[in-house]
Amino acid sequence: MHEDGQKLFDALRNSAPYYLFFRSMRSVLLLLATCFFIQGTAQSNFRRGFLLTNSQDTVRGLLRFADDVAVSTSCFYKPNNKGPISEYPPGTISGFRYDHDKFFTSRSVGKSADVFLEVLVKGNISLYKFHHIYFIEKADSAFFELSDDIEEVQIEGEQVRARTRNYTRMLMLMVGDCVEASRIAPSTLLKEKSLIRLVSIYNTCRGSSNYYYRNQVK
Repeated sequence: MHEDGQKLFDALRNSAPYYLFFRSMRSVLLLLATCFFIQGTAQSNFRRGFLLTNSQDTVRGLLRFADDVAVSTSCFYKPNNKGPISEYPPGTISGFRYDHDKFFTSRSVGKSADVFLEVLVKGNISLYKFHHIYFIEKADSAFFELSDDIEEVQIEGEQVRARTRNYTRMLMLMVGDCVEASRIAPSTLLKEKSLIRLVSIYNTCRGSSNYYYRNQVK
């Protein structure tokens, strides 16, 4: 009877209905495991930091850590590990910061809705980043995007596509009252380290402090 039972079990196991049932159950189990993993990761991926309210009050707690694309549209906050999670879109708070790390501020960019910009340097001239786009602000008055468009230009009688480097003209206008910064502005690249260097030199030149918000920025 034992051998007959084993043969029957093997036959059922190798049959199409049993095979499909087994595959379906395995898919369901994998899906459930994935869901639990994602939920656990979302719940645990919080770091200490604070919210900055529109009245400039600091509210400490835990902030969900995500890439710059995700945090540009929402800040998720909870007061402690077991507390409820609240979502704050740009405009509902002034900004937020992870402890000893990135700081984001709510700003209006062009005609679009408010977004959270990363603050790279704060000083007489401040530098901001939104994804791969940089913005510069002088003395909380002039706020501009630094653009490097590609346009059709004529070189030696031939029409070619080239970068305009429009941003260098804006940089030279911004730092024109500092000789050292003016000297390096034309060769400044539209890259984070190069822009931070220029802004830092200008702020030091004008007697302004430089406030950095990332551990890796010296």
